[in-house]
Amino acid sequence: TVAGNLIGGLVSWDIASGQTLSSVSDTQSNTYTLGTAVNDTTNNQGQQPFYAFNIVGGAAIVVTATFSAAAPGRRIVAHEFSGIATVSPFDVNAQQFQAAPGTGADGATSTAAITTVDGDLIYGVVASTGGDQTWTAGTNFTEIEGSSAEPSRLGAEYLIQATQGSIAATFTLASNLRTATFMLAFKAKAIVVPLRSLLGVGR
Repeated sequence: TVAGNLIGGLVSWDIASGQTLSSVSDTQSNTYTLGTAVNDTTNNQGQQPFYAFNIVGGAAIVVTATFSAAAPGRRIVAHEFSGIATVSPFDVNAQQFQAAPGTGADGATSTAAITTVDGDLIYGVVASTGGDQTWTAGTNFTEIEGSSAEPSRLGAEYLIQATQGSIAATFTLASNLRTATFMLAFKAKAIVVPLRSLLGVGR
């Protein structure tokens, strides 16, 4: 990881006994903010995004999710971006659970939010709560964690929004499975580049 960058990600876990995500931490002592959780109460699966900005940086990093109680079915993905503002980078977010998103283009959607500045990083993350899924990034998005090559439970994408305005994260699904989709927008200080996928556990 590189000092000053941003880490974003998504956690998914079993909520059958009321478990919640308590915190996210890492081996570099970065400070993480938890986004809005979306629960599938039928399949007892919780999903929640997270991010840390202006990170310390270092050669190696381990990102850890901590829960209120033992939680089976744990999965996590995390990604690092450069070029994000190092002070108050968060702009807007949106999220949605869909029991039947369909298989049409951009069928899985976070719903839209309105960004406030030009050049935002639009970070989309998705979780299938109905089984392994094959998806592709939404229109104009670039896939950075996904299952276009193999089925998985979590995926991610990004785009740089040149002009502020309404935007949603979307994914196209191969199967009509229960899905939670999230969009987080971050203000840029320069050109945003996705450096690497940091980890993907239990995808």
